[in-house]
Amino acid sequence: MSGTTIQTVGTATPVRLHPKEHGAYAIVGIPLVVALTIGGLNSVAVLTVIATIAGFVANEPLMVLLGRRGERARLSTPSALFMLELLLLTTVLFGSTAFWLGSERVQAALIACTFFAAAGFAMSAAGWQRTFIAQVTGIIRHVLDVSPARLES
Repeated sequence: MSGTTIQTVGTATPVRLHPKEHGAYAIVGIPLVVALTIGGLNSVAVLTVIATIAGFVANEPLMVLLGRRGERARLSTPSALFMLELLLLTTVLFGSTAFWLGSERVQAALIACTFFAAAGFAMSAAGWQRTFIAQVTGIIRHVLDVSPARLES
């Protein structure tokens, strides 16, 4: 086996748990900035933005846990489960608070957003995160995410 390097899992460097798809930052960020510019800062908008960002960042730990970033990444990043749980808890707590504080229009938008977010996570779990339908679902979800900022103003 000359020239072959064997690396044990215990010495592998954990992967960074932030989204790798750089275009996704624009899909999330641009609608958030536009909505906050148009609607202004209010408690429902801020809560929704925090929930949106936490949900967006949660995708990477999910991909690592499911082995979509490779077996070495999954085995070398034991913190992925904790980060996924923490980010999903943040999403649910802040999103729920925005729901209860928001008007009926905001609540309807957040219900629709929850549907698209669940569909997006399901597509990611199935390995379809880079398909056209998954990308469109993500865009629709993020457009809906920002509607509470516009609706509350």
